[in-house]
Amino acid sequence: MSLRLPVSASEVWNYPSRTLTQAKFPFWSAIIIQQAGSVSVPATSTATVNIQPPAGETWYIEIGFGIPLYSAVTFKARYYDFDGTTARMHVPNEGNSYATGWLVISRILTNSLYAQLSIYNGASASNPAYYGYSGFKLSKPLYSPKRNNIDPKPWKRATQYPIPTGLEPLAKYIVDIYDVGDYRQAIMLEEDTPLAQDPETGFPVERLTVYAFVDDFINNILKPYKQGTLDLVKSGWKKYFDKWESEGIKI
Repeated sequence: MSLRLPVSASEVWNYPSRTLTQAKFPFWSAIIIQQAGSVSVPATSTATVNIQPPAGETWYIEIGFGIPLYSAVTFKARYYDFDGTTARMHVPNEGNSYATGWLVISRILTNSLYAQLSIYNGASASNPAYYGYSGFKLSKPLYSPKRNNIDPKPWKRATQYPIPTGLEPLAKYIVDIYDVGDYRQAIMLEEDTPLAQDPETGFPVERLTVYAFVDDFINNILKPYKQGTLDLVKSGWKKYFDKWESEGIKI
C-alpha cells in the first residue's frame, strides 16, 4: 500500500478526494504586484488618495503611505474606509516633531467600500507624500457584520458656515469636510484627479483629492500672499492660484 503524499502544489490542489477545489472556491484570481506613487501636498493642506477596485473585484492589499518632513511641523497620516460618501477613520498617525508620519496597514477593499489615504502637510513648503501597495484580487462571497452605526457623517457637505470676507470669489470651491468629530470649512483645490487606471476597463483605481481648511489658508497662505512674502512655487500653491486666475477669480 502506497502512502505517497502529493509533492507539488498542483497535485495538492487537484487531489481526487479534495472537496475544496480551485474552480469552486478560489482564494485569489490575480496577484497585484507592487504599486507605488507620490503626490505633491501643498503647504498646510491635506491630500487624499483613494484606492478603489473596479466593479465586481475584491482586493486584499497591504498599503504603506506617509510624508517625510525635515522640520518640527505637524504631520497627519490617517487611514479611512470610504464608500464615496462617508469616511470612517481606522488608524491615525499624527505628530509635531522632526519625524516622518507613516502608516502601514492591510485591508480588504471592494468597489463600494475602499481605501482613503489622508495626508496632511503642516510645513510652509510643498512636500511629496508617498504610497505603495501590493496584494491579491480575491474571490467571493463577501461578509460584513450588521453594524449599529450612530448617524454616520458624510465626509463632505455643502458649507453651512458663513464664507469669510474676501473668499467670496472662491465660493464654488468652499465645502465642509468632516474632521474627527466635527465639520471644518475647507477650500477644495482638486477632486478625484485620476492617478492610475485599470488596464482593461479604464476605471480610475487611484484618485487624488487636495483641500485646505479655510482657517489654515487665511493664516498661512492668504496673509503672506497679500504681503508678498509667499513663495507660490515652493509652497505648492502656484498651480491653484494660476487655475483661479484663469477662471477670473481674484482674491
